[in-house]
Amino acid sequence: MSAALAWGGVLLAGALWGGGALVAQFLIQGGVAPQSLSLARFALGLPLLWWLHWRARWGRARAGPSWPGASASRCWPRAPRWRST
Repeated sequence: MSAALAWGGVLLAGALWGGGALVAQFLIQGGVAPQSLSLARFALGLPLLWWLHWRARWGRARAGPSWPGASASRCWPRAPRWRST
């Protein structure tokens, strides 16, 4: 991943965070209870995060290496090569 792409992600996350805070403040000033807003964010956000997580996880599993290979690549910088003798 390039540094420019990483910084772009950081800036996008900051913009979304700040935009969400402004919308929340606007809703609270409009009469929405903070507890209701928090519950709505949880009820909408949790299924979305689960969907994104499982889509990414199973999408990689189908297209990528096997589960042992994937776990080995996360544990070591280079997975050892097993030689048949």
